[in-house]
Amino acid sequence: MLSTPPQNRVPDPALTSADLYRMQVREMSGYAMFTIDLRGIVTSWNAGVQKLLGYTEQEWIGQSASIIFTPADKAVEMCKSEMRKADETGSATDIRWHRRKDGSEFFANGFMNPIRNEQGELMGFAKIMSDETARKQLQDSLTESNSALEQFAYVASHDLQEPLRTMGAYAQMLTQRYKGKLDADADKFLGFIVDAAGRMSKLVQDLLAYARLATEEERPSSIALDEDLEAALTHLNQAI
Repeated sequence: MLSTPPQNRVPDPALTSADLYRMQVREMSGYAMFTIDLRGIVTSWNAGVQKLLGYTEQEWIGQSASIIFTPADKAVEMCKSEMRKADETGSATDIRWHRRKDGSEFFANGFMNPIRNEQGELMGFAKIMSDETARKQLQDSLTESNSALEQFAYVASHDLQEPLRTMGAYAQMLTQRYKGKLDADADKFLGFIVDAAGRMSKLVQDLLAYARLATEEERPSSIALDEDLEAALTHLNQAI
């Protein structure tokens, strides 16, 4: 027999906005999340700030947000440039090396957006950062491995040329000197050797040409100009 659930059971109270903020923002350690006022001073903290940047709440709040930027001589300019871009375009992203409290650097992806009141007045900025150091190191490792493989292909294909050339030359000499003097199978076998040597030589030449293009010519590559551009825009802001 099924029992009837009690009718007067009081439901669990809903999570308050403070609970949601604590669980979704303040206690989240996978991402550094904080806010900045119009002067560039940090006004909030979450557990991710301590995990990624090494600052406790007491050490973090009240600091200039520029302390995480590198290089140090451009940090203030870069911070102001990011805030200005977020204000003008609605958001700003930066993917670059940043500095922790202990001076070590990590590669981070940062996103900043402006905070405005109901009247649309700018009140400050919110920023979230994720640690992408492992991905950056993997990318650099793959790039280094590819370069090493290209160099190996160049050296190997170059060194294979001479023994292959010798083998092909002697196979041709045997064909010219003894064709028709041995049985039909011998002529056919010598033909196989000459043909295979020619195909192999063509493959090695193609590999050498590819390796030479990959290692000797200047190839397009991605270069981050964010820091230089931001510094230039800051210096030329008045003139612009």
